[in-house]
Amino acid sequence: PDLAMIDISDSLSHELSLLAQASRVGFELHIDRIPVPEQLDDFCLRSGRARDELVLFSGEEYELLFTTSQPPAELTARLRARGVDVPVTAIGSVTAQAGRIGFFSSGRAVEYVDRTFDHFRRSG
Repeated sequence: PDLAMIDISDSLSHELSLLAQASRVGFELHIDRIPVPEQLDDFCLRSGRARDELVLFSGEEYELLFTTSQPPAELTARLRARGVDVPVTAIGSVTAQAGRIGFFSSGRAVEYVDRTFDHFRRSG
């Protein structure tokens, strides 16, 4: 099976864009399928921060984002057979629109401006 992989330590949105550019494909990302810790909702309520924005643009998660033609259950079983017990979650799909990322929340298309922190951006 074809496979492309990248870590999301800068942000899910940023790394997905890099993966799309390098692979010459696009993606449809379903934000509500992304696994998040239960504490995130509490944090968002207390801080007034938008949940989807944190999910898409925060960094330091140290998770792997990858594409594969295998269904998640099959891939999970194959990994477990090799002694690797990690959760696999399908959060989107590949499209033919090279470099285009479509974001969906609750089944509706939504637009976002990339708010990933840029370590090399010069300030003011």
